Amino acid sequence: FSRVSPGKAHAYSQIAYHFMPSLAATLQAFVKTLLSTDEQTLAWQTVLLSILTKISFFMGCYGILFRIIRKESVPQIARTLLAFTFACFTTSFLIIAASFYHFGTPYQGARHVTMGHCLNFIGIASMAGFLASIKLHRSDQPICPSLASLSKLYTGGLMLSLLIPSIQIAPKLFSDYRNYHLIQSIKIQNWESGKALQNNLFYYIFPGQFVSVNECPPGTHSFSSPFSPEILGMMQFFHKTSITCVIVNSKN
Repeated sequence: FSRVSPGKAHAYSQIAYHFMPSLAATLQAFVKTLLSTDEQTLAWQTVLLSILTKISFFMGCYGILFRIIRKESVPQIARTLLAFTFACFTTSFLIIAASFYHFGTPYQGARHVTMGHCLNFIGIASMAGFLASIKLHRSDQPICPSLASLSKLYTGGLMLSLLIPSIQIAPKLFSDYRNYHLIQSIKIQNWESGKALQNNLFYYIFPGQFVSVNECPPGTHSFSSPFSPEILGMMQFFHKTSITCVIVNSKN
């Protein structure tokens, strides 16, 4: 509850609880979510990888759905898929808008990012199904003669849409995996520090690529001036009045 209560929004944000600034920021962030792979920039590398991934995914879904949709049920399926496409992209947009309005940031946690990406790809699949159903409805034959020979190509499109982002994140995954035992030992240290009788919580952080993301600036911080709901929650859970954040690297 403390995470989403009005008093816990980021005090430094000029966007939180302001409708029009939140909406303007949402439009920019939503475009980056669709066109970029890191939701931060529109650099040509990230845009190119994102577009290739989504086009491959779209073509794979289009070819497969074209084969499995029955022509006699096209009108109903087309309406349903069109509505579902709109619902997916609208919900993805509203997730970002709600986060901007309450927290002043485009996403609040990795789960929001994941949900937004899933909705975008489900929306792309629904759009592909809608266009495939329209094509099928206008075709004289239920299945295009050349489609069977292209089935491997469509399957390849789906595989390529998985391969491109996998190659992109592989170095980060391997980096975190190499430090797996260090990360686990740090978590144990943090728990033991929380259970200790002292009033100060020593919170050790390994700045990994995907795990243990640093949300605590180095140094000692008091309970009266928490800077994030996560840190406040830890201090309350362990009944501490202050927290000392220590950054740990793999060379220590």
